[in-house]
Amino acid sequence: MTKNVTILIADDDPSHRMMLNTLLTQWGYTVFEAHDGEMAIEKVRAQKFHLILMDIRMPKMSGLDAMAVIKRINPALPIIIMTAYASLETAENALKNGASAYLSKPIDFDHLRLAITRTTKNLNPLEETLQRQHTLTQPLIRHTAITPNTMVPQFLDSPAQGITHSTTAMLSGGSRTVK
Repeated sequence: MTKNVTILIADDDPSHRMMLNTLLTQWGYTVFEAHDGEMAIEKVRAQKFHLILMDIRMPKMSGLDAMAVIKRINPALPIIIMTAYASLETAENALKNGASAYLSKPIDFDHLRLAITRTTKNLNPLEETLQRQHTLTQPLIRHTAITPNTMVPQFLDSPAQGITHSTTAMLSGGSRTVK
């Protein structure tokens, strides 16, 4: 599962970024770094990430402010908030505003691994859903349509155009007929 998962670490502490980068790389993730909230936003605009590990207190822009901007860019992008200044109020605020998880520094590696696993476990079904949506926009392979209705062959050639509103259809034929 970790093979194609990309993680962005946004933290102003270079030694903490380096430690997380080393650890996550050893776990099999592809890791990128940002030294503040503004850089994290730039990187999210420039490329696709599966997860962000974001510190709260950073120069220029806090992690919570950066998270708000990132959620407008990509609302589905999971963000795990990290902080050395943990409080119940901060945790509630982060989770209420879209954080997937909240971790206190120093980071417990078991908790980090569990948070990442829980956050990224649904990536494959999401990617499969996106692939199915892409497939639905492609024309169907046309075999033979036996119908008195001249619109059916046009519909089979471009199914996405036929899905403009909901309708009921009845397909009939013998028990050994492909419907």
